[in-house]
Amino acid sequence: MIQVQTGVSSPIFLKLFDGSPSQFPRADVRKEDGTPVTTVDLTHQANGRYIGSVTFPTDGFYYVDFIVYSDAGHTSENLTYSEKTDLYLAETPVDVADAVWDAPASAHTVPGSFGAANSFLPFECALTAAIDPELDILDIQVWLNKNNEVVLAPTTAQVLLYNSIGGIVLTLTSSTPSAVGVFNMTSAVISGTLAANQTYTALITITVGADSYNSTKALQVF
Repeated sequence: MIQVQTGVSSPIFLKLFDGSPSQFPRADVRKEDGTPVTTVDLTHQANGRYIGSVTFPTDGFYYVDFIVYSDAGHTSENLTYSEKTDLYLAETPVDVADAVWDAPASAHTVPGSFGAANSFLPFECALTAAIDPELDILDIQVWLNKNNEVVLAPTTAQVLLYNSIGGIVLTLTSSTPSAVGVFNMTSAVISGTLAANQTYTALITITVGADSYNSTKALQVF
C-alpha cells in the first residue's frame, strides 16, 4: 500500500521487467467501490520506468490499474506484460494548531481565550517502492512535498532502510532528480538483504540547497 496526501498531485510509476522504452502504459484510477476517478497515460523516463501523476480527490482507498499497450492509441494491449494493480491510501494531513494564552500563566486566574492558527505541515518526504523478483532489484522513488506541491528542484536524496532492531540494512543515495523533482534509486541483488514478510523503516532525507528535510515511511516486503 502506498500512502499519499489527498488533493495533492502525486507521482505514480510502472517499471517494465525488460526495460523497454517504447511501450504505452495507461493507469486507470478508481475508488475502493469501483467508481472511476481518472485515466493517466504514463511517459517513459529511463530504463523501462514510466511515470505519471494523479490527484486523489478525497480521503480513502484507491486502486491504480496499470495496462501496457503497444500503440499510442491504446487499442492493442501488449500481453507480454502482466496487468498490475497498486493500492493507494489518500489521507488529509492533520492540522497543527498554534495556541497561545492571552496572558502569562502566572497571571491567568480567570478563563481567557486562545488564539489559534491552523496550517498544514509544510514539508514531507514521500516514497514509493517496487521489488522485481526476476531481476532481484529494488526500485525506490522519493520526492519532497511543500505545501501540497512537489518541489521541482531538490538537490540530493538519501534513503536508509532500518530493520526491526534498528540496524541499517541498505543505503541508497541520488543527486540526479527528474524534471518533476523525483529521485529514482535502484539496488541490485536484494535477495540476501531484505527478508520476506518483514517491515522495514525508511528514513528519507532530501536536501534543497543548504536545507535538509526528513521523513520516515514503512516499507513492507512480502
